[in-house]
Amino acid sequence: MTLKASERAFEEAIECALLQNGPDACPGDSTVVRESAPPYGDEPVPGGYRKRRPEDYDRGLCLIPKDVIDFLLATQPSEWEKLKQHHPWKSLVAFSGTVEEIEPLSQIIAELNDRFGLNLGPEHRVALEQIRDALDEDAGLDAGARVNTRENVRLTFDPKVEDKIQAIVETNFELYKRIVDDPAFGQALKNFLFDDYIRRHRRVEDLLKLPESKTLEFKSSLRWDFKENRKDDQKITQGVLKTIAAFLNTEGGDLVIGVADDRSVPGIGHDRLESDGQFMRHLAQAVRNGLGDRAGACIDPRTQIVEGKTVCLVSCRRSPEPVFLRWKGLEKSERGDFFVRSGPGTIRLGLDDAEKYITTRFGAARETGYKSSEQPGSAGPENSSRGFRGFYGGHP
Repeated sequence: MTLKASERAFEEAIECALLQNGPDACPGDSTVVRESAPPYGDEPVPGGYRKRRPEDYDRGLCLIPKDVIDFLLATQPSEWEKLKQHHPWKSLVAFSGTVEEIEPLSQIIAELNDRFGLNLGPEHRVALEQIRDALDEDAGLDAGARVNTRENVRLTFDPKVEDKIQAIVETNFELYKRIVDDPAFGQALKNFLFDDYIRRHRRVEDLLKLPESKTLEFKSSLRWDFKENRKDDQKITQGVLKTIAAFLNTEGGDLVIGVADDRSVPGIGHDRLESDGQFMRHLAQAVRNGLGDRAGACIDPRTQIVEGKTVCLVSCRRSPEPVFLRWKGLEKSERGDFFVRSGPGTIRLGLDDAEKYITTRFGAARETGYKSSEQPGSAGPENSSRGFRGFYGGHP
């Protein structure tokens, strides 16, 4: 056998030795020269390493986040469950950067249990999976979700999901009966299923063809001021958080970061963070700092490649409680500003208008016993119509 004698060949030999006996083993692995096993101890099983892309490595953390998550899930599932119980699930997803969300239907079950004081379990998750799979098989619904506004997709989605819910009568009559008999529960479940569906069927390339609307907005960056060519994590970031808060307080929506108003695609690289994972963590931290932990659980940021550049699609669902923004002293009231969507724009509501809006929009959520959070940015339990002025700071 003729051996290659070069630095590159040596590097390839080391890589193949690490990958042998694993799913990423080099072609012709059995013919590669190896050291003989030592004549003592148990015979080791060499290799077994997995191959990864350089872009998967997070320089700030000095590790590959997805591998850490996979290791925890495989070796410490009970500890992972404890971690999920004590920390907002989206925060864990934010840590893992672009890691796929694990068990989204289980998350829906957990949130329904928390909001309505129920004890839904694995059998109910199976029923939700049946509904979701049936929705995913609808080619017409998928095509519409890709090219229509969120509002128009919902008009098509609602009758479709009603049909799929009807189909679980025989497999889980208990869940079906609760959906039918409890309108608040049924609507909450449909909202969750819609948000889950739209999140998985939206592509930025398709959204670029749509105008900005009540549920769609584009931002060039998270913190970079293109006009002054400098970082501005005060006003520029506040603009991003305003939009997210407004989506949460209205009907939900999609925010695309890394796309300008003229639909040019600068990408998120201009924000000058070391990696996509660090960008995601920076965004998640800004949301938690400005809007509160519970608001952070209502967004789902994901990166996509458009025109060869990385952009971030932030899917926002309707918040079950009012969300206020406090950011670096820019707020006009002590406890934060209240934003909503009006057409394709974001507006701040004054005291009286915000009070009326919150009473109308979130009254049903309070009646279901949803536990309000006292985290900064989120409405606390004192935020009823009676105690609203004290909460809002008394400013117009």
